[in-house]
Amino acid sequence: MTEQLTQKEIQLAELRERIEENGALEQGFSTKLLNHIDPWVLAEAVRYVATECPVDLKTDNVTIQAMIIDKALVVMNDEEFEAVAPYFLGTSKIFEGDQHD
Repeated sequence: MTEQLTQKEIQLAELRERIEENGALEQGFSTKLLNHIDPWVLAEAVRYVATECPVDLKTDNVTIQAMIIDKALVVMNDEEFEAVAPYFLGTSKIFEGDQHD
């Protein structure tokens, strides 16, 4: 028996796939998103960026934030992703009726 996905679940999965393929920067993330990532997920993402990514003093903050978000998306589960998804541009129709700051 297959579980039927709701339209919202399908759209969230498609959004996540686009972000994972193209990066948070291409999807238009809001810096507010960083305030809504679970601290443990955020710490794991920061550790990865600090140790594995080509970052130096000349790397701009937006690029670093996008790298952190890119890694955080890989670490977070579907529920955590749904909580931060509204902070990407173009997600308003997925969340019609939901309230977010």
